[in-house]
Amino acid sequence: MIIRQNTGKIAVLIFYFGGFPPWFRLFFSSIMPLREIDWYIFHDERELPDEFLGFSHVFFKRISLADLAGEISVVLGFDVLLQDPYKLCDLKPIWGYVFRDLLENYDFWGYSDVDVVYGDLWTGVNDFLKNGRDVLSVYSDFMSGPFALFRNRQDVNRLFMEIHDYRRILQDPRHYGMDENILREIKAGVFRKLAALLRAMKKDSFSSLTPEQVRFRYHWELKRMTMDSSRPSEMTEVLWKAEREGRVHAEFRPLMFSCRDMQRRARRHWHLTWEKGHLRDERGNEVAAFHLIDLKKSLNPIQILPERFRIGPAGVELL
Repeated sequence: MIIRQNTGKIAVLIFYFGGFPPWFRLFFSSIMPLREIDWYIFHDERELPDEFLGFSHVFFKRISLADLAGEISVVLGFDVLLQDPYKLCDLKPIWGYVFRDLLENYDFWGYSDVDVVYGDLWTGVNDFLKNGRDVLSVYSDFMSGPFALFRNRQDVNRLFMEIHDYRRILQDPRHYGMDENILREIKAGVFRKLAALLRAMKKDSFSSLTPEQVRFRYHWELKRMTMDSSRPSEMTEVLWKAEREGRVHAEFRPLMFSCRDMQRRARRHWHLTWEKGHLRDERGNEVAAFHLIDLKKSLNPIQILPERFRIGPAGVELL
């Protein structure tokens, strides 16, 4: 196993294979000010640029995808196939269990994608720590895949084992979405559908919701009402079940946004500006994190660690 390099309250584990993507420097610039968190980046790059080195809270670990699969298989006791790096999304919930030696002296561990730009994430995380919760999702309705935190406790680290088909999913090289949501056909009667719709609209005043927001929240309310609590299919359902039973206390807080959120909110002329660890929208409001989920596809390679940049519907502009 990997020897722990540093001691801190929170460790975030990141896995990226096949060469760092064009947007990696946006991500890296945004974690540089977040020194309260230790960031462990597992990769297969031959050499790292000097600009990525020398930080007391960022640690790079070079490992091949095959060797990582081997380590995971040894710990879990069955073969895990990693032919496509995208499969790593399914594995996010297992890191606390697999890398328990690395995380031994941390109170919390988490995972992160690299297509994320962080602003003042620490304020939201610190509030979460004060609340004494066990799991933080940065989405309001379901488990977040781009970033999440877990209390480093044995029962929490084993939550993924409550997914009724987790062994089959991990042994299958295809991606399922085990970390967030495995899409399934939801069958429900008229009364359940109506109740789910009313619960979705109750979260905000009806006048503030766009039709797309109503549909989005309706999906999650209906899923919550129709899930088979004896057979959770992914981490969202596992957390709902554990929360209901009082075993684990999760916090679903909307700290991360994306261009898809802007579409749901019918905001067409939005933009965010990142500078010195702060990410602010066009109104000056602080944003904890932004997911470049669709925008990243059109980005050109960024060759420097930017000190200031703007994110908008058309992409990213260095300032």
